Amino acid sequence: MKLDAGRLKKIAPWFFGATSGGLLLFTFAASAFFHRKFVNPRRKQNKSSDLSNFVPESSYTAGEFSFLSTDGVRISGLRLEPEIRNGRAVFICHGLAHDKYSGVRYVQYLLNAGYTLVLIDFRNHGKSEGKITSYGHYEKNDLRCAIRYLRDSGFTGKIGLLGASMGASIALLAAAECDEIRAVVLDSPFSSLKKISLEWASKTTRFPQIFMLLPVHLAYCWIYFLHHFWAPEVEPAARARHVNCPVFLIHGGADERIPVSHSRDIYSNLPGEKELWVIEEAGHLGVYLHNAEEYQRRVLEFFRKNLL
Repeated sequence: MKLDAGRLKKIAPWFFGATSGGLLLFTFAASAFFHRKFVNPRRKQNKSSDLSNFVPESSYTAGEFSFLSTDGVRISGLRLEPEIRNGRAVFICHGLAHDKYSGVRYVQYLLNAGYTLVLIDFRNHGKSEGKITSYGHYEKNDLRCAIRYLRDSGFTGKIGLLGASMGASIALLAAAECDEIRAVVLDSPFSSLKKISLEWASKTTRFPQIFMLLPVHLAYCWIYFLHHFWAPEVEPAARARHVNCPVFLIHGGADERIPVSHSRDIYSNLPGEKELWVIEEAGHLGVYLHNAEEYQRRVLEFFRKNLL
């Protein structure tokens, strides 16, 4: 069937107009969706946060506290003091949509070794105030203020960090700006908020990343105008160049949520003493579950060596 050239000329503007309008509508709708998902993850209590039937493996006392972050947001914390203390402290940094209680059952070995543990709810998580999550832009200050709170309470020992997922990236950002941090363990960190958000958007929509560039960048603009931070500047891998303390990176090679390439990017930028441990068959935060005994041994060795 032969197409009529005159009719095609009449149809073309409507066709391209409708296509452009559809793409514009998709871009705005997708950007609004991404904006909401980025900064407002749903607060929830994870199964690991329920300690009602948990039997501790160590003897310790627990005390809750709170303090103000640099911008006046009140942050909730938990301090665990072992029966026999070694005079050193480790801050435990939780991941996205978790809270300060979610890691308690997984850090008993540190309490057995005598470390004072400090766990905080990052803003917009757990019992802390805050209406948005910024993936490190503001949270690194929450962590630095928690360290200052511990110092003001009279603690004089050396300090290390152990972070998981988002908490690992926050720990790295804080370490780049705080000389009081002497050793950092990062389990499954992301190297770049821009990189991980594009990967997440592509996986969520099942569209190639190139199609997500415009709606994701428009979401960045919404975030900037409404919440005053530019998401592409949250770059843990770039900030790794400014970290002066030893860093131990842990990642699962089968991690689909935050691919192992993120830890490799961070590792390549670290200027000082560093180690990368990858278990190829482990998923996100799965190295501990894959071999808890070796995980505990290697983390303890790292802290014993670098928090002397």
